[in-house]
Amino acid sequence: MSFASPASLPKLVSAALILVLCLAFAPSAHAQLEIKIKTKQREYVQFEDIPVMITLTNRSGRDLTLGGPGGADWLDFRVFRGQRAVRRSNLNNIFEPTMIRNGQTMKFTVDIANYFTMTDFGFYTFQAAVWFSPARKYITSNRTSGNVVSARVLWDQTYGVTRDRPKTDTDLSEFESLHDDGGSRLMTLRTHKFMKFTGRNKSYLYYRLDDPSTLACLTCYRLAELIDIRKPMFAIDNDNHAHVLWMTRPQMYAKVEIDTRGNVLPDSVKYFKEKGPSIPRLQAVPQGGVAVVGGVEFDPDAAKEQKEATRRLSELPPGLEELIDMRRQLEAAE
Repeated sequence: MSFASPASLPKLVSAALILVLCLAFAPSAHAQLEIKIKTKQREYVQFEDIPVMITLTNRSGRDLTLGGPGGADWLDFRVFRGQRAVRRSNLNNIFEPTMIRNGQTMKFTVDIANYFTMTDFGFYTFQAAVWFSPARKYITSNRTSGNVVSARVLWDQTYGVTRDRPKTDTDLSEFESLHDDGGSRLMTLRTHKFMKFTGRNKSYLYYRLDDPSTLACLTCYRLAELIDIRKPMFAIDNDNHAHVLWMTRPQMYAKVEIDTRGNVLPDSVKYFKEKGPSIPRLQAVPQGGVAVVGGVEFDPDAAKEQKEATRRLSELPPGLEELIDMRRQLEAAE
């Protein structure tokens, strides 16, 4: 074994110091590709979407083509429930190769519940990972978290509906097999379900559509904030559409109609408020429909515009308000 001579030690120390400094100040892959993720909420009701907002900035000094190694996805996630890693349930390639220009920032949202099974109650942490081809490695983002929780069922209703026949009979539920007439459409069951989740400071109304034959949840989402001064009202019409009327603010209510596929009908979203002793409520009407009676309907957008107009008037210079009122009076007299 040979050792460096005392005369060569200063040169070796100098070379080592230069190497350390070069490594310390060399631009890292993390600095060249910046990845940030965040969520809008901290708690998610079981089966609810878990959207993660991703911000990706290219600081490499050149255009980059985002594509994974060997045809794999260039964007992936690392999900943990407690200390245990959660396996990806959707193994298909989702994110196609794309280009990000030098200095460009991309912002997009991904529902990670589509790729990982996150239906067990508990505390989850997740982190995004992007393949950085110049360094031939995945670069990870910051960590964020979410808690999957339960919600209390306020009302549910099971009803019959038809669906397209699946490719194989093994996909039929027991109920569908018993009611199978051999046609292209099958009679099956669905359950409308409304739930209440109470967070730290607010309560929210949730909707969920279930297949009671297979115990599968088909969709679950938050409707809006729920005020419990008055209990929400529920009904189902002759088309098996679910109707709900609930208080969103003191003396103010929202009403929606949800079809048999779990979709809110856009034209059905309406708002009402109390008028004296008259309180909005759901009521069955002829031909099997459901309507709101009592209270008075109002347009929150129009109310907002009026409020903003009033605010703008209050900001006018002294004396100008009187001139505007005078002009209105003269125009009315004409």
